[in-house]
Amino acid sequence: MQMAIIGLGNMGYALAQHAVEEGIELVVYNRTFRKTEEFVKSNPGALAAKTLQDLINKLESPRILWLMVSAGAPLKNVLSELTPLLTKGDIIINAVNSHYKQSQKDAKELAKLGIHYLDVGTSGGIEGAKTGACFMVGGSKQTYKTVEPILKALSYEHKGYAYFGPSGSGHLVKMVHNGIEYAMMQSIAEGVNILDKHPLKPDLVKATKVWNQGSIIQSNLVGWLNKALSSNPNLKDTPAEIGSLGTGDWTVKEAMELGVPVPNIANAVFARYQSRDPNSLAYKIVQALRNQFGGHSSLERPQ
Repeated sequence: MQMAIIGLGNMGYALAQHAVEEGIELVVYNRTFRKTEEFVKSNPGALAAKTLQDLINKLESPRILWLMVSAGAPLKNVLSELTPLLTKGDIIINAVNSHYKQSQKDAKELAKLGIHYLDVGTSGGIEGAKTGACFMVGGSKQTYKTVEPILKALSYEHKGYAYFGPSGSGHLVKMVHNGIEYAMMQSIAEGVNILDKHPLKPDLVKATKVWNQGSIIQSNLVGWLNKALSSNPNLKDTPAEIGSLGTGDWTVKEAMELGVPVPNIANAVFARYQSRDPNSLAYKIVQALRNQFGGHSSLERPQ
């Protein structure tokens, strides 16, 4: 098995380490060559590429190129630079969180050049990339079969992967996965917040630890929260604003187009917008209206 990984950020670096451990002949490229050198120095056997042309030259045809750059402009730029260097039969694996409709467009354009394209939704976080991730694959089934040994080698327990159909299918499944993830994280956060505000003051580290010992809500998410609380009980210096890559938004928009109700996912998405501006004028407007029509104070609490 031979392939290249383009992009050595947190996920790309971890996945590349796993590939070396699995005996995959690996060529790595990162826009900042210092990161590439660092990887090769600590992972003997991997080859460093200074440029995309250098990377192409180091691979046997048909080439397998696994993209782990950031979504959006970085991915678009890499594809535009890389495509002219490829030859018919080469395979691009897009493991970035791209919108499934964009992946369908990219696959169609590359197919005109005889280049195969797989959209591979990837989940499991940095730890999963390092020890075994979950892969959701879309594209030509024949191309999928070609790269299946690599997917199997890098997947969770060598079985955390599946083929879902034509181009876009993999990223569609990953998009919805992320929407579910939004709602799950929001539910965990809200529940733990109740415990934090309760006068009985249960220990949050103990609570999240015991929840992850055979309870119904046992999960990676609860385990990661326990790890975070264990090292930083009050989450001091952790910003309240919640970042977003847009996959939750895409899920809600897709649901609206289909007429499928997703209130929990939508609420989780809107919570992220709320977190960006805790002093939003909108909140003040609601309270001002309550005061105008009913003389209601912001200090009121249910009796």
